[in-house]
Amino acid sequence: METITSELTIKKTKDYFLFNQLKGNRSVNIINKNRLIKSFKKRYLVCPIIVNENFEIIDGQHRFEAAKELNLPIFYFVVPSYGVEEVQVLNSNQKNWSTDDYVEGYVDMGKTDYAIYRDFRNKYEFPVTQTMEILRDKKSGGTDTTNATIEFRNGDFKVRNINKSTKIFEDINSLKYIYEGYKRTSFVAAMITLLNKDEFSINEFLTKLSFQKTKLVDCTNVSNYIILIEQIYNFKRKQKLNLRF
Repeated sequence: METITSELTIKKTKDYFLFNQLKGNRSVNIINKNRLIKSFKKRYLVCPIIVNENFEIIDGQHRFEAAKELNLPIFYFVVPSYGVEEVQVLNSNQKNWSTDDYVEGYVDMGKTDYAIYRDFRNKYEFPVTQTMEILRDKKSGGTDTTNATIEFRNGDFKVRNINKSTKIFEDINSLKYIYEGYKRTSFVAAMITLLNKDEFSINEFLTKLSFQKTKLVDCTNVSNYIILIEQIYNFKRKQKLNLRF
């Protein structure tokens, strides 16, 4: 083990078994690791990882895995008593990967579901989360977004029903000449919910809108959009529908 001059005593080793994964830390993302491997092959700079007294990695687990795979030395320094709380602080202060970064990485790996996502996102330019939800064939827009994002970033995203998804994209897109806010996050989420209801017809809604174009206005959330759309949909309708439940 070789010591390198530093205020915090940076050390260098190839004893990879010295280090442990901290329980509660997020798992290694293969895209991030592969990006670092590619970078390290070009030039491997001294960028120490942080460990605690138990050699649990607090910061730099992707750098560790990439260097280990290339049989490169690990630069590190020890900060006693650091744990999960410090991990969260460090992660929140660092630049996060964008959705596009994950998409391009998984497309490069040959994951066709991510290529389909990219194509639909480029074509319709709907909000990121709602594009995922439509392609995942979720019945309600705006729900389970945290799990959807985790699934997406972990490389587990799957397109469930491309024909149904295409129709939903097209149905929402058909409103662009009537309502300029048709791509708003909460509006798209509301439309995903309604288009999954058997009693809701996009053609009937378009017909009702042709008489009430000024009534479709921006709302603050999904619930308010659904209430407004229900009012428009029931215009001069003998049998009123409840689209909220």
